[in-house]
Order: sequence, then structure tokens, then C-alpha cells
Amino acid sequence: MKLIYSLILLLCSTLVLAEVTHLKFTADSSPSVFVISNEIYKEINKELKKEGLQINVVKRPLLRGIQEVNYAELDGDVGRSKTKALLDEFPNLRPLDESIIKIKYLTISKAKKLDTSKKLKYGVLRGVIGAKDIMTKFEKVYLRTEKQKYEMLKNNRIDFFMVKKFNDRAFYNKEYADKNKFILGKRPYIELDVVPILNHKSIIHKDKLTRAVKRAKKSGAIDKAIERAYQMLIRPQEKSKFN
Repeated sequence: MKLIYSLILLLCSTLVLAEVTHLKFTADSSPSVFVISNEIYKEINKELKKEGLQINVVKRPLLRGIQEVNYAELDGDVGRSKTKALLDEFPNLRPLDESIIKIKYLTISKAKKLDTSKKLKYGVLRGVIGAKDIMTKFEKVYLRTEKQKYEMLKNNRIDFFMVKKFNDRAFYNKEYADKNKFILGKRPYIELDVVPILNHKSIIHKDKLTRAVKRAKKSGAIDKAIERAYQMLIRPQEKSKFN
């Protein structure tokens, strides 16, 4: 009798495990962005367990990642700004209405005040969809890595670039910036909502993901995840991650 009971319990456990659907979401392979995304999705995954869903975050370069989501090679993107340019270029994308967080973008330059009346050179990573629509009056200089942004500014090959600010935390290489007398803008140049992105196939999970994001935000878990990521990235031995 005990053997039968044990077999029933094992069967029930197996069925419960089988009900969990695993999705793959892309995150920018830039180390600092990946750390932030990974920490946020640890918290979202805790809420998704209640929905029978789990998300595995995988590294991809910006452009390649969103292409794979569009072609349904991956199930989603951890978070992007929902711009017209993004949706025009990738028609199979299905952004959520619920944002994860609002990102503030601050400028880093050598000038105390940028003269925006001039045709300034703006350093931006390749794969940032819609950059040309957001910063229309500046000349875009497309770069491959975060490290290049700092080097190009140091060598006067660009006039400024942007860094992300989540809540009250600006994520950038402060040590390098201070050493080279770079100036971090005090006021956000732009603010954008970041939303998870699904595609035409994975959109069936929209309601579950939306509920999980809402609960994670309401509980303060996402704010804690951002603070955790900040502490991880500013440790002296980790500063090279911004490069």
C-alpha cells in the first residue's frame, strides 16, 4: 500500500513539474545590462512560478536578440522601449502594456552644459532601435561596446553618450569618468518606459507575464533587484564590467 501511495505522489509531482512552461528571453550581452536584467527576472520568475511559467535569460547582442525574438527563435526580450521604429522594423513583436520600470537617460560629456544648438556627435551602441528617431538633431556614431563610448569621448571623437538611471542609481563607470573629468548630466535628457517584448507565438503568455510583473513591482521586488545589481556592479573588482 505504501508503495502505491509513493508512486501516486511521484506521479503527481511529475505532472506538476510538466505543467511549468519555460521561455527564453534575450538580454543585451553588455555585462552591466545583463546583470540588471538577470536580477530583475529573478524576482519576476518568483511570481511566474504561481502562473506555471519560468523565463531563462540568455545573452545576445542588441540587434541579434530582437531579430531572434521577431523570428520566434527566442520567446521574448527582457525589456525595450516601445517605439514606432521598433515595431515598424519588426512586425512580429508584441510588447506588453505593463512596463517593468521607467529608465532615465543622462548625458555624459566633457562640457558642463551641452550646446544642443550645434550638430553634436552622439555615441550609441549598434542595435539600439529607434535611436535616430529619439535623437533626431544629433549625428549618430554607432559603436560596438560600452568601452568604446568612454574611449571615443576621451579622444574627442564624440561629444556625448547616454547612461541609464534606474530609480536613483546611475549605472556607469564612475571611476573612469571621474579620472577623465567627464560630467554626468543632472537632469534626464529623456525618460522611457521599458516593457517586456513577446512575439506572435509567445503572446499567449501575455496575461501571465503581465500579472507577474505587476506583483513584482507592487511588492518592491524589482526596486530591490536594481539595488542588488548596483551593489554588484560598483564593487572595485567588478568595475571592469562596465567596460
